[in-house]
Amino acid sequence: MGITVVTRNYQVTLPSDVRAQANIEIGEQMIVDVDSLGNVRLTRLATSPVDRAFGILKIKESGLEYERRMRAEWKGR
Repeated sequence: MGITVVTRNYQVTLPSDVRAQANIEIGEQMIVDVDSLGNVRLTRLATSPVDRAFGILKIKESGLEYERRMRAEWKGR
């Protein structure tokens, strides 16, 4: 648990111990809601496995380059 301040742009920074404990990463989307007592709750927005996997593969060539390379390899056989 930590203390944070609301900036003039209404932004807050999550304390590092909270980020580490909740395993929050840059770019994650959160849901913010307020209960009947005025308490603010921050909840991680569930993402699809496809969205989480985006960017894992580092493709070094375009689809066209890949196709040309594959065709050239097959011609050589």
